[in-house]
Amino acid sequence: MLKFNVYCEMQMANSGLFRTVVADPPWDMKLGATWKSAKTDKARPQRFYPTMQLEEIKSIRVPTDKKAHLYLWVVNQHVDWGFEVARAWGFPEYVQMLTWAKPGKGVGRFQSNTEHCMLFRKGGRAKNAFGMTGGTWFNWDRGRHSAKPNDFYGLVESTSPGPYLELFSRQCRPNWTCFGNEVGEKQDIRQTLGQQPAQPQVPQVPPPQTLNPQG
Repeated sequence: MLKFNVYCEMQMANSGLFRTVVADPPWDMKLGATWKSAKTDKARPQRFYPTMQLEEIKSIRVPTDKKAHLYLWVVNQHVDWGFEVARAWGFPEYVQMLTWAKPGKGVGRFQSNTEHCMLFRKGGRAKNAFGMTGGTWFNWDRGRHSAKPNDFYGLVESTSPGPYLELFSRQCRPNWTCFGNEVGEKQDIRQTLGQQPAQPQVPQVPPPQTLNPQG
């Protein structure tokens, strides 16, 4: 995944430093790996999109300002991964968790119908505080698989400053910089971002001339 990380970092660096980052990583969950229904289980994310290993996600270097906010969606089984990724991305301070309570029941043994977004901060609280969220529990409507509610992005814009960056996004948004495997051409994000940009041409410098002491 080195090419993916190098290219992604170069593209984000060209966009400048971000004050707020939203990320919904394609966590590589091994749900049902030992079940007979491993390839058909409804809860397996591999049925819908390519996933990434934890170390691959951690290795992405996100160009953020000295003071910045991170909204990181995590899976219920591995909230601990959220702490690892946030620290690897330069966000040492855990602030809060938002819970999306989905209508109806989910799938699996626990019929999980909640998702959680962890809020992190870098640069301390001074001139870097989160705005009022109106609570930490939200009964937003469901959308297609893995898609996050539009109201969530409205909350982010009302509580955190721009410029805004979304990683692993599902669609482009006005006034946001977005990267994802469904933004632009429909293909694997690792193929889209894995192509190295053309190397800049280095001008050919002629070799130094040797002075002729007798000339």
